[in-house]
Amino acid sequence: LCCPVSCAEWEAEVIKKIEVLTTSCVVIPCSFEYPGVQKSHSQLRGIWYSGNARDKFIYHEDDTKIVENFKGRTKMVGDLGSKNCTLEIVEFKNHDAGPYCFRIEIPGGENFSYKDNCAQVFVTEKPEEPKLHYREKAYEGSPYAITCSVIHTCPSHMPELTWSRGGKEEVTTHYKSIGEGKWEVQSLLTFVPNEHDDDADITCAANFYGGMNSESKMNLRVK
Repeated sequence: LCCPVSCAEWEAEVIKKIEVLTTSCVVIPCSFEYPGVQKSHSQLRGIWYSGNARDKFIYHEDDTKIVENFKGRTKMVGDLGSKNCTLEIVEFKNHDAGPYCFRIEIPGGENFSYKDNCAQVFVTEKPEEPKLHYREKAYEGSPYAITCSVIHTCPSHMPELTWSRGGKEEVTTHYKSIGEGKWEVQSLLTFVPNEHDDDADITCAANFYGGMNSESKMNLRVK
């Protein structure tokens, strides 16, 4: 019997589809398998190419081979030696949409294009609006909390959430991966309302990498 490593097949696990905000960035999760013993990073060459044209490289370790409009915007953030082919694309443009496929080359060995496991990337010009969660009623003199969260595809340049009120000591921020190539930023605003806060609007604004913005607001009712 052969061991599981040497019996591995040419397989890749790539996110099937993802929507990216124009001007922002995307990290495309990717892992792969190949037959034979595991190689180190230096023994492997990873390439990403357009699913519409195999000779159109959007990532190559030799940047002279990358198509002009992708030069300087793509980076292999995964470790090929750990069978991780995750790709980052920054400053995403409207014409960047399309299927992207991964190819592994083993110098002195075999090469393989995982053309059946490509990532379909769509572009949106409308930024995600922050979601607000809060109790309907606030009470004068009692601590009150509002949570603002937004989903994005750019973990290397997280969106910034800001409030229309509250100092830094009243705000805590958390970041987490929610899978499928998406991440969430969550900001918690905690304060003690007074009578002057009744009927006040509180806004949470999201500033995305690349300059796009969106916001959501709630109306505070203090008893």
